[in-house]
Amino acid sequence: MTRSNQLYEDWWPDEFLVALLEKYSDNVEAIILYGSWLRGKRDTLPDFYVVFTNYDQLPSLWQKVANQLLEPNVYQLILSKRGIKCSAKYATISLKHLEKKITTGFHPYLWARFSQPSSVIYVKSDKARSTLNTLIKSSQKRMMEEALGMTPNSFTSRQLWEKALTLTYGVELRAESKEKIKLLVDHHQDYFESKVAERAETLGLSKIGNNEWTYEYSNKERLKIKLQWKARRVLGIFLSIARLLKATSTFNQPLEYLLWKIERHTGIKENATALQLKHPLIFSWPLLWKIFRRGGFK
Repeated sequence: MTRSNQLYEDWWPDEFLVALLEKYSDNVEAIILYGSWLRGKRDTLPDFYVVFTNYDQLPSLWQKVANQLLEPNVYQLILSKRGIKCSAKYATISLKHLEKKITTGFHPYLWARFSQPSSVIYVKSDKARSTLNTLIKSSQKRMMEEALGMTPNSFTSRQLWEKALTLTYGVELRAESKEKIKLLVDHHQDYFESKVAERAETLGLSKIGNNEWTYEYSNKERLKIKLQWKARRVLGIFLSIARLLKATSTFNQPLEYLLWKIERHTGIKENATALQLKHPLIFSWPLLWKIFRRGGFK
């Protein structure tokens, strides 16, 4: 993975933003920065969501269909400055599609992401901004609501969000340790605590202390919620594999990126052969199985 931390600092965010707007022009409703970059990490790629009006400007019919059936598509943006290449990763989805998946989607792939801190760095119109703000609030509510039945009757704001993040990472097979989840909550603690306080009445929470809450669930309700999360995990296995397969044709060097990310999150390092890097869809399966056996996917 090619990157220059100093260059990112020098030219962020203008060049990436301008390049994305030039590439997709008036079809862009919003561009959002999210992920570890917001927490000051500079050993990773900046992550963007590019929210479209529609999928008309995607480069091929199959990519348009793929984005509609298995959102989002993921691409790599590579720019060069002073002879050094810098990369970013961006995902694409239409505003209408995003709204549907956040409000009614069973799997948390999108509402989990949009519930967490992000930065809207471009918005096309006041209408798009209003819609996006509503969807972010809906994501926050869903994230907390869906995790309530998996917490004890009494809990802190922090415990609720740690449980929510653990659950949603788990159904995506994302290799995030408990320690990293705690660090994420540490970094955005004020944000997470404020969201619980803002939504306490709507969620039916009763306050018992400073950022401490109680909520009553019957055993029957808890069993139903537990089964839903089990179903999401099974579904997530298939969705994760399908998205990985799709990324081999939309993302430059997808296997190299995946191996780097697994090593970064878990410390598990495996090297791919030249043949695996060139044809990941065909030859990478033994390598991925080996990583799975070592705990690289959780």
